[in-house]
Amino acid sequence: MATEKSNRHGKHDPDKVLLGGYVTPEFKALAQLVANTRKCNVHEILQEGVYTLATTSGIMKDGKVLPEYQNAIDALADIIRTNRNRKRG
Repeated sequence: MATEKSNRHGKHDPDKVLLGGYVTPEFKALAQLVANTRKCNVHEILQEGVYTLATTSGIMKDGKVLPEYQNAIDALADIIRTNRNRKRG
């Protein structure tokens, strides 16, 4: 009798994409330690960092992308979605 393998397919919002990169084990350990201290996960630290830098860079204000940057965000997001869909087949 054949059984289906368990996988993560279908368990995430279909519009989500993977964001990652290679780091040293020491940096990953630092990120995990910070996450443990803040009682969150590394993904949340990454998000907080991007939002903070976007705000200090003048791209966001009060948690929202400023209108002059919205077209760039939309265009890049469309490219990312197209690439994701091409990879998925």
